[in-house]
Amino acid sequence: MTDNTQMPADTRGAVSLEGFNTANTTSAAHANGGENNAGAGVELHGPIIREIGAADLTDLVAISDKLPVLVYIYQVGVAPCVELEPILVSLVEELAGKVVLAKLDIAAHPQIAQALQVQNVPAVTAILNGRPLPLFAGLQPRENVVAVFNEVLNIANQSGLTGRMVDMSAEEAEAQNPLYAPARAAEDAGNLELALQEWELVLKKQPKDQVAKEALARLNLVSRLKDDANTGPLAEVDSLFASGEVEAAFEKLLSLIAENKYSAPEVAESARVRILEMFTLLGNSDPLVRAARGRLATVLF
Repeated sequence: MTDNTQMPADTRGAVSLEGFNTANTTSAAHANGGENNAGAGVELHGPIIREIGAADLTDLVAISDKLPVLVYIYQVGVAPCVELEPILVSLVEELAGKVVLAKLDIAAHPQIAQALQVQNVPAVTAILNGRPLPLFAGLQPRENVVAVFNEVLNIANQSGLTGRMVDMSAEEAEAQNPLYAPARAAEDAGNLELALQEWELVLKKQPKDQVAKEALARLNLVSRLKDDANTGPLAEVDSLFASGEVEAAFEKLLSLIAENKYSAPEVAESARVRILEMFTLLGNSDPLVRAARGRLATVLF
């Protein structure tokens, strides 16, 4: 474990994160759901202190176009990490949204630490305009951390990265996305067809928007359940899923894929799309989804 401090001078020569393979899971709402405009004076909504994984890196890069993101790489139970974290948290809270602190467990996400060129913990790296900038490694006294943070803020000011993150939960931040308002209004009015159209528009503008994907999956299921013409094996699957018999629904879909992938590929494809839609509704952390995903890969290949 090293104990050295690196003062940033500028962002030239920093490694770009643009090519790092990430999936966008929740939400563009963490980056305010908007486009990457100049950062000066921009107000975003989301947690100022957050735990991250690979799926969140896209959001962090988007945020870093507006204000500095500080990535704290740690390992659970390592004494210097335990001592450094409260120093970082207190300083970030004092800055009141001028920076975001993203906490990364190196044991759980070694690939991100590698992309950030971090080998030892604790370590802190800034992301500015999508580029990582190593700040320091090892436990540092508070006054050293203050000096480094001030230098980062100076660089941010010179680069126009003077946005502010209004601290709120991810769920609260989602509600701030103006693109969602027409779709939610249509849902509240009971206009299922219009709601589907509005969520499709959201997804067209933000193709990785998980909120829109989940809403479309939910409303498509509701629409099919209301349709008297919805018959056949997939209709049976919908009924099973809606009644809480998720495992039975997955079993039926996996069987349809396995039995038809060569003889009736269109049937297999419809079943594959349906099971992915149900995965979206339940979320990847659901144990039934994890088990079914593994089986799906086996069935497909």
